[in-house]
Amino acid sequence: MAKLFVLTILLFFIYFIDVVSAGQTIYLDPTNEDGINEALKAAKGVPGTTTIILNSGTYEIKGPLTIYSNTVLKGDNAKILVSSKSKQWFAPPNGILSSSGPVENVLIEGITFDGNCHNLPKKYADTPGHKHDCEKIIIIKGHSNKFSKNIVVRDCVFANAFSDAVYVIFAEDVIVENNQISNCQHSSIYFSCVINGLIQKNDIAGITSDDVRVENSRNVKVLYNNLYGYFGSNSNGAYQGGHNLVQVGNQGFSYGYGSNKSIQTENIEIAYNTFSGKHRNTIWIDAAGKTPTKNLWIHDNEYVDMPEIERDGYSAENPPSIEETKRIFKSLKDFLNQDHVFKYPLVSTDLKASADVAYHNYSASPYSIIKVTGEDLKVIRLEYDGKAARHFLDSDMWVGDFQPVGTGFYVPGE
Repeated sequence: MAKLFVLTILLFFIYFIDVVSAGQTIYLDPTNEDGINEALKAAKGVPGTTTIILNSGTYEIKGPLTIYSNTVLKGDNAKILVSSKSKQWFAPPNGILSSSGPVENVLIEGITFDGNCHNLPKKYADTPGHKHDCEKIIIIKGHSNKFSKNIVVRDCVFANAFSDAVYVIFAEDVIVENNQISNCQHSSIYFSCVINGLIQKNDIAGITSDDVRVENSRNVKVLYNNLYGYFGSNSNGAYQGGHNLVQVGNQGFSYGYGSNKSIQTENIEIAYNTFSGKHRNTIWIDAAGKTPTKNLWIHDNEYVDMPEIERDGYSAENPPSIEETKRIFKSLKDFLNQDHVFKYPLVSTDLKASADVAYHNYSASPYSIIKVTGEDLKVIRLEYDGKAARHFLDSDMWVGDFQPVGTGFYVPGE
C-alpha cells in the first residue's frame, strides 16, 4: 500500500511600500515632448512625490529620458515613440527611460512605449561585440553596494525595441505587473540581482531571447503570466527561434557592462503561468552554465498548444502590432476560459520505450526507482496513486509531485 508523504516548501513573503505620498503634480501634452525630461528633473530633491501625467497623444522623442527618486510617471492614453530620425542614443548605459543611478519610490504606469525598431537601421541593435544590447526601453539600475528600492512598473504597453522591455539590476522590492509586451528582441522582463521581486499578470510575446529572465536574484515570484513565443523571419541578428519563455539561473559576470554578482539565485517560484506558441525552451534553468542552487519551485503552470495564434510573417519589419498582440492574448484568454471535452481516437504507437523497476526497497517505508529507456524521448509522464508528474528531458525540468533520481524516478510505496 502506498504511503502518504508531505513535501515541505520554504515559503517567502514580499513586502512593498506604496510610493505615492503628498507632493506636486505636473501635466504635459504631446506638443511639449521635450518637457518630459524637464518635468522629471523637477522631482529631483523635492520633498514628497512628484506625479507627472502625460495627457493623451504621442510624444515623439529623439533622446533619453531620465527618472529620479520619488516620481510617479503616468499616462492617460499616452504613447512615447522613438523618432525614426534618431541616432543610436539608446546604447548602454542609456535606455529610452533610465534611472539616474540608484533610485527609490518610482512608479511607471499606464504608458505605451514604442521603440520603433522596424523604422531604424538594424545596426542600431548592437554595440561592438554585443548583440541586442541597445534600446532597452526601461532601465532601473542600482549599484552592488546601494540598491534601488520600491520600483513598480504596471499597466504599460511595450513594443518594437531591439532589446529588453524592462531591465532591473541591483534593486530591492520590485513589481512588474499587468503589462503587454511584444517584439522586444532581447529579454522582455529581465531581473538581475533583484531581492524581493514580483513579475505577474503580464502578456508577453517574445521573439529572440527570453520572455522572462531572472538571474542572481533572491525571493522572486513569476506568477499568472501569459508567456507566448513567436518566430520572426528577421530578428536583427539574434539567434532565430532561440528564445526561452522563462530563463532562471546564476551568471558570474554580466557581459560587458556589469560587475561580479555576489547574490546567488534562490527562493524562485514560477507558478500559475500559461506557456504557448513557438519557442526553444519553456523554462531554461541555466545562465552562463551556472544553475540555481536553492529553492526553485515550479508548479501549477499550463502548457497550451494554440496553433491558431502561431501566425507566420512576423518579423522586425512586420512585427505584430500592439492591436494584434491584444487580439492574440484575447484569443488565448478566451480559450482558457472555455470548458472543453476532448475525444481521442484509439491509436497505438510503438515508442520503442520501456519502463522497469530498477530498485525496490523492501522496508517499513517502501519505495521504488523506475528506469525509463527509449529512442527520441522528449517527455516522460509518470502517473501513480492518483498523482502525475512530467520530466521534460530537453530542458531537464521536472513538474509534478514526484522527483527524479539520476536517470530514474522515485516512487513512494510498492
